[in-house]
Amino acid sequence: VQRARLETNGSFGSSITMGTGNAEWQDEDQDGGFNSQIAQDTNSSGFSGSSSMKFTIDTGVAAVAWYKMTNCVVGKTYNASIRVNSGDSQTINSAFIGAHSTTLSSAQSTDSTNWAFPGETCAPVEYSNRAVASSIQVNFVPTNTTYYIGLVVIGTNGHHAFFDDFNVWLENA
Repeated sequence: VQRARLETNGSFGSSITMGTGNAEWQDEDQDGGFNSQIAQDTNSSGFSGSSSMKFTIDTGVAAVAWYKMTNCVVGKTYNASIRVNSGDSQTINSAFIGAHSTTLSSAQSTDSTNWAFPGETCAPVEYSNRAVASSIQVNFVPTNTTYYIGLVVIGTNGHHAFFDDFNVWLENA
């Protein structure tokens, strides 16, 4: 079995590329309904290595951020994974990863049963104030060449989680 690695800057070792193009992240600066602010964190909060992504819930109790891929092969199996850590004194109840053919707002992401991806696979991780990193992952089969990998964090307004070691693999490449 051969795998092709597809993500860019998965260790967050350099500034996070924001925007609406391929291999770019989207937060509330691209869509106000996402309720999130993401940025590179160089304090390595809870991870080995020098950097991670700091994901802050900016409004309300749920926030979502997206990674866009425009070169997916329809019908092929992909795997996306990332590690999450809530850091010290942060109220983060849940963290999720999923994949979908369109972005969805944070208002669609507060239900951990259906989560933000109707009809799609998601991988919820109940994650409450732990300083130990946990991995979350999702397998998906794109129905379009453009697909989004989404991260949802549910917790207290103004609190944050840290993400690191983001990987996207095309299986059987």
